[in-house]
Amino acid sequence: MAARFLSSFSRQLPVLTFFTKQGGCSLCEEARTILDKYKDQFVYEEVCIDTSEGAKWYEAYKHDIPVLHINGRYLMKHRINEDKLLEALSSK
Repeated sequence: MAARFLSSFSRQLPVLTFFTKQGGCSLCEEARTILDKYKDQFVYEEVCIDTSEGAKWYEAYKHDIPVLHINGRYLMKHRINEDKLLEALSSK
């Protein structure tokens, strides 16, 4: 899922940040598949914690990927709870 650029419409959408690692991560792939169903409801950002750009998150999340934030606040980790995701997206 590629990051989307902000437009006048997407500024109204919550920002979902997806923390992951490079390489194979079966839970990350599962999460991406679920998130893809709702991609029109958020602006997507992906942070690879094992790169220089995401290094500040490495210690916090190295054993917990994937991790999701909505508008900069922690939402969930490991498996996607779709009910919780939809609730968070609708309240932002």
